[in-house]
Amino acid sequence: MPWMDAINNGDDVILEADEWVNKSSGRGSFILKIIDSNQKEKIVIEWPYAYFGMQSYEDVFRRLFPWADIHIDDDFYYDYEVDEYKKSNCPYDNETGEYLYFDHEEFEEWRNELPDIRAYSNSSGEVDHYRLKLTLNRIGEIFLELDNFLETESFYNLNENDIK
Repeated sequence: MPWMDAINNGDDVILEADEWVNKSSGRGSFILKIIDSNQKEKIVIEWPYAYFGMQSYEDVFRRLFPWADIHIDDDFYYDYEVDEYKKSNCPYDNETGEYLYFDHEEFEEWRNELPDIRAYSNSSGEVDHYRLKLTLNRIGEIFLELDNFLETESFYNLNENDIK
């Protein structure tokens, strides 16, 4: 699978997903992309419509990519989460248009309490947006090792006459 090889070669593999949270169909959309060391993005899979019923998307992600450890794209989420934290926890001065106080340590503590897999934003209470980074887990590493072995090793080709 090219995305597993990309991870193994040091590129980033990102899953962008949208989940329609108020639909019992589990409707969503997915884009899987590879981002190389030059930050060039290549979409390798795009599912504009996917339906997973009442399953949690955290479970869906793990079942779609059992070979991967799945994490939020921390750098991407950071600014969204700073904004969310400030709106919920920091006093705001309407005259200056600025937050009066922001404690980075408290923010990091708040952030550490968030679920490991979470949406970075929600549109109109209807669509959760995710951007997740996939890395190879042990299953993925073993798969690539076996795939490499099968592709590069020479095997004897036996037929019925050789066995008799």
